[in-house]
Amino acid sequence: CMIRDRGSFGTLHWDAKQYDTANLEDIPRHTQFKLGDKVVTSGYSTIFPRGIPVGKIIGASNSSDGLSYRLKVLLTTDFSHLRDVRVIKSNASHERKILEEISTDSLTVSPDSDN
Repeated sequence: CMIRDRGSFGTLHWDAKQYDTANLEDIPRHTQFKLGDKVVTSGYSTIFPRGIPVGKIIGASNSSDGLSYRLKVLLTTDFSHLRDVRVIKSNASHERKILEEISTDSLTVSPDSDN
């Protein structure tokens, strides 16, 4: 996910303690944001397209190592009252996964290689 209009992105984690909030982890320290800023999907996933509303920032703290921010996000979706959901199937997801595996394999250098 990313902070809309700011460009900084991180990983959204739900800790299952509260149904209505999650934590946006690893936001760089140089990022400028304010409470109420919107959080959306970044598009850096094979599952979610870019720009889907996720929630808004309601709190901020330092990460455990102090090198980044952890943002508390009030989720847009009330997961305690889901009834109907929409499943999105991407026909390109299988091809994208294969291409990612190929590119990862091509970056791997064997120990006995001259590179």
